[in-house]
Amino acid sequence: MNAYDSQSPQTIRLEVATHGAQLWLRRSGQLSNGSENLRPGRLVQQAIEDEIEKSSVVMSEVVVDYSNARGAAGDSPVWSVVPALRRGLRVRLIASDETYDWLSELLAVTNMNQLIELEMHTAP
Repeated sequence: MNAYDSQSPQTIRLEVATHGAQLWLRRSGQLSNGSENLRPGRLVQQAIEDEIEKSSVVMSEVVVDYSNARGAAGDSPVWSVVPALRRGLRVRLIASDETYDWLSELLAVTNMNQLIELEMHTAP
């Protein structure tokens, strides 16, 4: 597992792991609006690009887990996964009770609900 830490004022953490042909990114920390969301979004985007490029396995899916993120703001969950969509990969977002409605609305208003799947996190 690789971890990427943002150097932005808000603390975010991104844990990255591969499971077969799936790339999993677990995003935690505060979600923000505007330019404060730019650096964490680019962190996700760069991790996707880096991990796909260096993987010896051809990836078929990218999963970004927002179940440990706090708040509900910004549009980076959409634009940060564009590298995976451009490669024709399946993209899923995992939401918590706190982030589900916001992510669902974001995907609907951007018409990305046709390309990006959204699932509710279920505790084990």
